[in-house]
Formats: sequence, structure tokens, C-alpha cells
Amino acid sequence: MLKSLFICLIAFVLLTISSFSLKAQDSKIGTWGIITVLMPGDTVHKWGGYTELQTRTKRSI
Repeated sequence: MLKSLFICLIAFVLLTISSFSLKAQDSKIGTWGIITVLMPGDTVHKWGGYTELQTRTKRSI
């Protein structure tokens, strides 16, 4: 219990620190695409899966 709480706290701190260096897009022109694959598990196949691929482009004007 204490170990999982410590890991969550470390993850939260690292994500918070890394968010300070992120920059928003200043251009409104760009494209994006998302591909999602869902493989549900059932009684025969005990495991399922989920994957997602995202692509983004930004065009400067």
C-alpha cells in the first residue's frame, strides 16, 4: 500500500514538473489523426488488448 502510494506520488511530481516545459500550439492550422484498435477478451481468450496511435502535424504560417 505504501509502495503504490509512493509510486503514484513520484509519477504525479514528474508529470507536474514536465508540464512546465510544454508549449501550446500558436497556429490554428494543422491536422491530426487517431487510430484505435480494441481486442476484447472473452472466456476462450483470457486476454484482451487496446492500442492507440496518434499523429499530429502543425504548419507554420
